Amino acid sequence: MSEEPQLPPIPSLGENIKKNMIEKKTSVLQCSNCGYKSKRPFESGDYVFVKLTGKECPKCTKTNYTVIQIYGEWVKASRKERKNLR
Repeated sequence: MSEEPQLPPIPSLGENIKKNMIEKKTSVLQCSNCGYKSKRPFESGDYVFVKLTGKECPKCTKTNYTVIQIYGEWVKASRKERKNLR
């Protein structure tokens, strides 16, 4: 049997990308009464299916919001944000 061919190492692009990108975390909220959905920046204490109090729905004016999704996405950092990363 012949040996497997040795391939050259694949360069890591992760470090170059991370220099110019930041992760933005977002929570998706849904009103339990009318089904209205909205997004907001992730806050400490957010987790899926937590019921929020004190946040009023703009559509039905009830306070029955639930976190239904949390996600992160990599976006290009502004100059100000890049300075804060260093």
